[in-house]
Amino acid sequence: LAVANLDDKDDQGVATIIQLCAYAYLTRGDNERAVELLSMVIEHSEDAGMLGRSVGARMVRAEALWRRGRWAESLAQLSHLRSLQRASSNPVSRSFTSVVLTRLEAGLGHEAACRDYAEETLATSVPLGIDHLTAWAHSGLGLLELGAGRFDKAADHFDEVAALAGHIGEPGFLWWH
Repeated sequence: LAVANLDDKDDQGVATIIQLCAYAYLTRGDNERAVELLSMVIEHSEDAGMLGRSVGARMVRAEALWRRGRWAESLAQLSHLRSLQRASSNPVSRSFTSVVLTRLEAGLGHEAACRDYAEETLATSVPLGIDHLTAWAHSGLGLLELGAGRFDKAADHFDEVAALAGHIGEPGFLWWH
C-alpha cells in the first residue's frame, strides 16, 4: 500500500514507512530487498523534485551497500549524500553519514579518515545524547583498532558500545542489540 502511494506528494509519511520497512529488511539480513526499496524511494523522490525526502533513504542504502561489501558503491553514495547535506547545513544529518563513513574507512584501513569521521559524529551525537550514533562511531573505531592489531584499544571501544547499547530502548536498532 505504501509503495502504491509513493508518488503522492501530499502523503509525506509514505516514504518514511518504506524506509522503515527497508531498515527492517536490513536488520534481518535481506540487504538486497532493502536496497531495492530504498532505490525506489530515491528514484520517485528525485522524479517528483523532492530531494529532501530521499536523504534518509540514501543513508540507509549506503549502510546496506556497506554491509554487502559493496564499499566503493557505498562510498560514492555517501559522497553524493554529503554534497546534498552541505547544502542543508544540518549537522545531525551529516552525523548519520559520518558514522557510516567511520565504519567504511575503518574497513579500508584508512585510519586518519576513520578518526576524522568518528570525531565529526561524536561532536554532534554526544552533546545531543544520540546514543546509537555514538555507539556506531565507537564500533567503527573498534573495528579500526581491531584491524590494526591494537586489541586492547579495540576492546575499550567495544566496551563503550556495550555500555551505550543499554541506553537504547528500541531492541534491534543496533545490530548487536
